[in-house]
Amino acid sequence: MSQRILFVVKSLFPAGNAYQLHLLTGELALRGLDIHVAVMDQDCQGQLDFAPNVAIHAISQRQERWVGKTERLRRLVQKLSPAVVHSWDFDSAVISQLATVGMSTQRVSTLLEIPHTRELWFRMTCQLMAKRTQLTVCPEQITQFLIDHDFVPRSSPITVIPNAISPVTVNRESARGQLLEALGIDNPDALVITTVAELSPRTRIKDLIWAAALLNCIEYDVHLLVFGTGPQEKRLRIYANRTRSQRYVHLMKHSHLIEQAMAGSQVYWHSHLVRPLPTELMMAMAGGLPTISVLGDGTDRLVLHQQTSFATNYGARDEFARWTKYIVEQVEPTSQLVSQARENVQARFPVAAMTRPFLDLYQ
Repeated sequence: MSQRILFVVKSLFPAGNAYQLHLLTGELALRGLDIHVAVMDQDCQGQLDFAPNVAIHAISQRQERWVGKTERLRRLVQKLSPAVVHSWDFDSAVISQLATVGMSTQRVSTLLEIPHTRELWFRMTCQLMAKRTQLTVCPEQITQFLIDHDFVPRSSPITVIPNAISPVTVNRESARGQLLEALGIDNPDALVITTVAELSPRTRIKDLIWAAALLNCIEYDVHLLVFGTGPQEKRLRIYANRTRSQRYVHLMKHSHLIEQAMAGSQVYWHSHLVRPLPTELMMAMAGGLPTISVLGDGTDRLVLHQQTSFATNYGARDEFARWTKYIVEQVEPTSQLVSQARENVQARFPVAAMTRPFLDLYQ
């Protein structure tokens, strides 16, 4: 009987943590492992299609408190009796730890973003989790944050396994047509910009709305598509209404249009350092989108200014608008940058480099 692994993930939104999980489970399934995926929230219209031999289990069909999700996950673990329970984001890591109390299964937790700073009780829970769980992170920056903010003891063994990207072949013209039609945009020359981020103050979505307003002021038919959910959604809608930017700023939640947007937009914007080595930025580069990103710890391996991306200073709203104008006007240099970005991510972050370390952990 092949080794059974149960992965636990918050959602299957294609441009989030689930993208990396999709790559890994596909490789593991090819190697004959028995792979199951438990999904904590069924809140997104767009979802990744996993390999046919990967079993998907919906833990929650609606939004509910973590206690209910923990109970459902515990029953699933008891039913499947997996050799490994592998959580794939911070919230799922905590719930998985509680759901497997008293069980002998191996526990692995992968963190792909810097967690929120929480109350003392939450940090204490994480410290207990770290004693029973093998932690992995995609870059070293997350390790340092966890230690500096007392999420884990300094002695905790944490394995760094970089994110990966799969080569992408897309029909950008077809994707753009589908995207404009779905959005009801009649102007074929409209400037469509995409970003993917949690809707919270720490991802600085307001910076991007402000930058979109600048482009609107210089008479671009601009449309900023913001994919993601989070606690700031209501305030962002109020802000957009008060600044009259709701005409060209579209809060898309977890819409199924993400795949068309990642292929059919003219530009991808990345405004924060919450997700070091961000999957969304890597996807945009691999898919042939020109990118503009804040430069700092966690993005510096991807963002080489005017070589693979256009770099901005943290919080510099006007720089997003300025480099977008450059992209629209300077077609040939932008085309070269896009090619270099694609070559860079595909060469430096192959799927095999992610798969091998995880296989070693499961032994």
